[in-house]
Amino acid sequence: MKAIRTIWSRLRAFGRRRTLKQEIDEELQFHLAQRVEENIAAGMSAEEAARAARRRFGNVQSVREECRALRGVSLGETVLQDVRFGARMLRKNRGFTAVVVLTLALGIGANSAIFSFVNAILLRPLPCQDPERLVSICHVYPELNLYGAPASPSGYLHYREHAISFANMGAAEGWSPILTGHDQPERLSGMKVTASFFPTLGVKAIKGRLFLAEEDKPGANRVAVISYDFWKRDFQGDPDVLGKRLTLDGIGYAILGVLPSGFKLRGDTDVWTVPGVTDPSSRDESLLVLGRLKPGVTLTQARTEMNALADAFRQEVFGGIRTARIELTGLREMIVGEIRPALVTLSGVVAMVLLIACLNVANLLLARAAARQKEIAVRSALGAGRLRLVRQMLTESLLLSLLGGGGGLLLAFFALGIMRAAVPVEVAQYIQGWQHVEIDLRVVGFTLAVSLVTGTIFGLAPAWQGTWVNVNETLKESGRGASDGRQRQRLRSLLIVSELAVAIMLLVGAGLLLKSFTQVQKVPPGFKPAHLLTFRLFLPEHEYEQSSRVASFGSELVEKLMVLPGATSVGLGSVVPFGSGFDTASFDIEGFTGDPSLPHGMPIAVDAGYFETLRIPLIQGRFFTGHDDASGAPVAIVDEKLARYFWPHESPLGKRIHINSDRKNGQPVWREIVGVVGHVKMYGLAAEAKGQYYFPHPQIPVRNISFIIRTTTDPKSLTSAVQNQVWSLNKNLPLSGVKTMTDLLDRSLMPKRQLMYLVALFAVLALLLAAVGLYGVISLSVDQRTRELGIRMALGAQPSSILRLVIGRAMQLVLLGTAIGVAGALVLTRALSASLFGISSADPLTFAGASALLALVALTASYIPARRATKTDPMVALRYE
Repeated sequence: MKAIRTIWSRLRAFGRRRTLKQEIDEELQFHLAQRVEENIAAGMSAEEAARAARRRFGNVQSVREECRALRGVSLGETVLQDVRFGARMLRKNRGFTAVVVLTLALGIGANSAIFSFVNAILLRPLPCQDPERLVSICHVYPELNLYGAPASPSGYLHYREHAISFANMGAAEGWSPILTGHDQPERLSGMKVTASFFPTLGVKAIKGRLFLAEEDKPGANRVAVISYDFWKRDFQGDPDVLGKRLTLDGIGYAILGVLPSGFKLRGDTDVWTVPGVTDPSSRDESLLVLGRLKPGVTLTQARTEMNALADAFRQEVFGGIRTARIELTGLREMIVGEIRPALVTLSGVVAMVLLIACLNVANLLLARAAARQKEIAVRSALGAGRLRLVRQMLTESLLLSLLGGGGGLLLAFFALGIMRAAVPVEVAQYIQGWQHVEIDLRVVGFTLAVSLVTGTIFGLAPAWQGTWVNVNETLKESGRGASDGRQRQRLRSLLIVSELAVAIMLLVGAGLLLKSFTQVQKVPPGFKPAHLLTFRLFLPEHEYEQSSRVASFGSELVEKLMVLPGATSVGLGSVVPFGSGFDTASFDIEGFTGDPSLPHGMPIAVDAGYFETLRIPLIQGRFFTGHDDASGAPVAIVDEKLARYFWPHESPLGKRIHINSDRKNGQPVWREIVGVVGHVKMYGLAAEAKGQYYFPHPQIPVRNISFIIRTTTDPKSLTSAVQNQVWSLNKNLPLSGVKTMTDLLDRSLMPKRQLMYLVALFAVLALLLAAVGLYGVISLSVDQRTRELGIRMALGAQPSSILRLVIGRAMQLVLLGTAIGVAGALVLTRALSASLFGISSADPLTFAGASALLALVALTASYIPARRATKTDPMVALRYE
């Protein structure tokens, strides 16, 4: 009964409210284990020792059985007991617990952070009805490497009238109106849409209504629908906003309704209006066309029908063969198509980091299980089944993973703030779902699920291996400690090899992205981007309806900007490199005998100073001059890319082209090519830019104008002076997109740069985790071979030979892991091909560099325990054993 009194005294000392059965079970195990050890030390076998101990504590056994008979032992109580015991074991080994939790927090936190973006951008339901049946209808010109080209108004009307695969179809065109009537004019982001646009999407207004069919006609009342954010920002959420008027480009519009919060297609659109996008005579490809498939119609069926309609339309309109085809793209793919590959890549990368973390923790648990062999042997001798022991160790693993998941969630919260801040606002506004990137319930549930799965994965093998013990041999070793079997050693070696293999895959991926980014930076943009300031103006149609006024305004502002301090040259154009507003259009070549729809490129209206300001080189002929005005002869300039494509064996000078939208008195205007200039990377250094053809802005004025100023001082210092010069001509014109050209260049490189940084960060993290795992394995191996190393040194082995022995073992693991990792990287890096530029996904130098880096880090990690092994004292080692 002394044991029972001890139980109650310990119960009072701990101050815990626990059942008598639980305390008796734990104390019985403690006393039985102590008695078993004493009996074995006296020479008994494990079975005899266990039987003798049970006879000694038979009265306690009776109390336990009596408690069980009275209360019963439910599964919940047993699990709770496992949890309490596991928590005490983790608290007892604080250092081990801290290392494991930190390792898991890094892996789980990285996955939670990236999943927050995946959840908000790729998984969050679109603000439309049945978005899986919505498709974007666009044109593809394979010969010109032109994909995703918009449709023309005449083409849209033809498709809407004849297509039977669609329940509805709508179109929209970008618009940038100037809002006046406030303290200062404000440029808004708008869209002109058809009345069928919102019904096609299945979107409804949260206040008021949307457009009616009769409002989508010339001469109808001017009405508008505004976004939720615009309503909150400019009207402070006024509940009486319906019926109020907006003055857009000098024209009043009555507000019909407010769209739901979060509705976004391309950027943060503020206002939508009708009509104005369905001119049957227009062939300019400028419309975003969306269609809703009928129930039961597949994407393949609709694509086949639309291509047949496109063939018939182009035959009827152009009288030639088709070179374009119709491409149908799902709505989500259209919205997030550019960012999806990066998110998928990052998801794979962080999953591999988590895998390395799990392998590392599994190795630590195996080492800890080896140190607990005596405890496990005593439990087995007392009758604990193997499955019961496995469950207890799995419980400890799950506790560790849950703690790691909590830490990972905290790390993800801080990481999200950093990652969101790294993306400029003007870029983030074009990413659907960006405002929803946060730690929400779905992210928490994902983190919990990952924690439970990883806890089971990394805990199962150590639990199964750790409970496989020889009771007699283990208990007889007594003070000498537990030995580590070969099977467990092989498993630990397999785990570290797996870590190294995954690490080399990530290192290769990071190396490829780094080298690719370096290659991109070496690409010449085709002009000199330094010391350039650019901004954009949108001239309202009601004020600048006449072409002469548009041309006059542009030339007057250029003269005013030239007198700014530090300005050396000024130019204007419809677009500038790395900016926005890019478009492609077809043109005719005089005497061209091929497909009349084939000549295609980027039309750019420029003044005489555009080429000089950007420093675009002249290859043949001349630049535009002041004589190329509205009264001058129609002329054009093509870039070297178009010249090589359409005039490969002759000079294009003197040839004539006709821009399809350029007509005078109903007749086409043929323009003589007077010059050939260098090709400019308009979309970005890594993007495949289309061929460009230029025409004088005074001859075909456009109201959306970009201005470029080359300065000898800091370009940003001229911003306020530029605004004053603009207001001196028109007080209702706000500046838009004021940027230096180097800023635009950096922004164009941002997606590749951010992907490279993140993959490199996770690769370094994986490398460090693998190095720590290798260090742990080699250190444990040195500890377990202390006696062997002592004998070797006692027999005359030199420290250098001991060093080679230990490091040689480590290098064997490294070589095996590198070989497996390189083979895996050759397969996995193919997924990076779309993100690479100028190099192959199997670049040998990158593979060699990654392997060398891994070997160097692994050598450093294994040298420390190897150096410690050379200092082993043979006498101490033998005495220890």
